[in-house]
Amino acid sequence: MATGPKKVETRGGSRPGAGRPRIEISDQEVKKLIKAARKKEKDTGKGIFDILVSMAYGDDYRVTPKDQISAIRLYVDAVVSKAQQKDVKVTTTQEQSLYR
Repeated sequence: MATGPKKVETRGGSRPGAGRPRIEISDQEVKKLIKAARKKEKDTGKGIFDILVSMAYGDDYRVTPKDQISAIRLYVDAVVSKAQQKDVKVTTTQEQSLYR
């Protein structure tokens, strides 16, 4: 019984460690980014979060709907999803009373 052509996996490779390496930002680069953001905040008087929220609400006439959706998604990913992640400890198991 023929099942047709099999799909070839193109992500990575069959050997461990094969494929494109992940790009990670180093601690030094993060510090440089924060320093540059603080400097720009002093120059303009607006913080990065102020700009993000104004983009999400579309306060500026130059904000396209696509930019607005991107800003909302960034906000939701950073704030809402992290607030919902909690450690849950299960102390009792709830099973049907039939099996007790």
